Amino acid sequence: MTITCHVLPGHYTILCAAYKSGDEGPFRLTVRSNWPCGHNQLWPPAWKKQGLEGPQQTMKEKLVASAKAKAEAVAQRAKDKTNALKAKAKAKVMQNTTWIDEEKVKEERLAKLEKEKLAKELEEGKTDPNEIILKTAKKMKSEWREKTSTDGIYWYNKVTSVSTYDKPEGFLNKKEIRMLEMKVDQERTRRRVEQSAKRGGGGGGGGGGNSSSDDD
Repeated sequence: MTITCHVLPGHYTILCAAYKSGDEGPFRLTVRSNWPCGHNQLWPPAWKKQGLEGPQQTMKEKLVASAKAKAEAVAQRAKDKTNALKAKAKAKVMQNTTWIDEEKVKEERLAKLEKEKLAKELEEGKTDPNEIILKTAKKMKSEWREKTSTDGIYWYNKVTSVSTYDKPEGFLNKKEIRMLEMKVDQERTRRRVEQSAKRGGGGGGGGGGNSSSDDD
């Protein structure tokens, strides 16, 4: 295919695509211009075509990464040594006195209370599946961003810098999260009214809504 067009000087993105969705095939792009021009391939990147896991590092980047890994290893060894000394000292003290690890006891008590609370909710059939979906969606929202390109909608992970045209499982956009928050809040209000009625009290008030952050 040969395309002739007249454009002003500037930067342009040329997208090569197959006629049918899902078709694949190699492309060769040749640009002939009356003026000097340069080009570089955006996708797939060179390192991906070479079968590598990521872009090749420069010598400086390798040295920095190596120094960082060594520093982390030294810090971890120091931390392990400190923990070992603490454990040894604690064991020695426990031989001669009654030792109570208050932090551990507190964690165990909180874990027990949380377990009992969950068991009670399950027994009463009051576990709202929307709350689990909402919790997952908010976690996904903190890592993924929904963006739009000329090829359509895609999702970008700001933690791993990975982009995909397949919607990540459990991801909900801002509008969907707000709708789900309303459903969860309504269910919580309904439960409070039910509990108040069982205790013989008045009707429950409306609950405060959850908030969700906007896209970057």
